[in-house]
Amino acid sequence: MGLLELKHPETPRVTSEIWNRALEYLQEHHCKIYVHTVITGGQALLDTLNGFRELAESAQQRNLVVWVNEYFGRVEAQGKTLSEMTAFRDSQDKVCGVVVIPKHNQDTFDRKR
Repeated sequence: MGLLELKHPETPRVTSEIWNRALEYLQEHHCKIYVHTVITGGQALLDTLNGFRELAESAQQRNLVVWVNEYFGRVEAQGKTLSEMTAFRDSQDKVCGVVVIPKHNQDTFDRKR
């Protein structure tokens, strides 16, 4: 079986019910589904962490892949790393993988010569 990528559209025309039916259809046809989500540092940390938490609460299996993007800052709050945050700890049984995208020093990384 091949790979199929579905992106959840952020438009009112596509309701949660339609999205859930599409996922059910794929599961009924023995497709393994992985859901990717991003948690970023900086100002968007709480928004992306809450989005992850909501997604994990709705997940019925261990199929979430978390992309930790440090471009806007480290994913830390009140001295806690992501793995120490309650939202992540409470949901880590739904996570099958974590990919960290570290922030690189722009003066030395991928610099044109």
